[in-house]
Amino acid sequence: MKKIIFMTLGIAWLLSAQGCLAGASAQSTPRNASYTAHAGEQKSYSGVTIQASAARGAAGSPISVQINYTGLPVSGAGEVTYTTEGSLRLSGSAQKSLTPDSKGASQDTVVVQAASDGAYFLNVFVSTASGTTVVSIPVTVGNAAFKPVAAAASTVSTPGGQRVIEMPAQETRH
Repeated sequence: MKKIIFMTLGIAWLLSAQGCLAGASAQSTPRNASYTAHAGEQKSYSGVTIQASAARGAAGSPISVQINYTGLPVSGAGEVTYTTEGSLRLSGSAQKSLTPDSKGASQDTVVVQAASDGAYFLNVFVSTASGTTVVSIPVTVGNAAFKPVAAAASTVSTPGGQRVIEMPAQETRH
């Protein structure tokens, strides 16, 4: 039972940390600025660093998101899966194989589109033999701005003395 509780708390903490990282980037990233997720900002289980330009566009129009990958294993391909949230939709394949160059780098351009103004996220899952790295890239459509929902968070301590922040989940419906 303790393992399940710790796993649940750990997963909740990772998801909230990822949401905070993506939310902070969406608020402070100016138009066409660079957004980079490094292993120092969040745990990179695959060893891959993902860099993307902040995406901004108009409702109903295609929006291109250029994504650069570094740290891919030169000996094999990395698998990437793209998902979206809200009314943001992919205009291409959701799964691809990345073939790195001799330095372990690769690029991809993902085209997304939304029917209405809003702040959305393009989720990138990169899997290698070492593990999987997940990053959410902010996509702003129209004049919308990402505004985190004010939530009542509480701090609790685990039996081992580690402090954990409990935050309510925010469901995304499609």
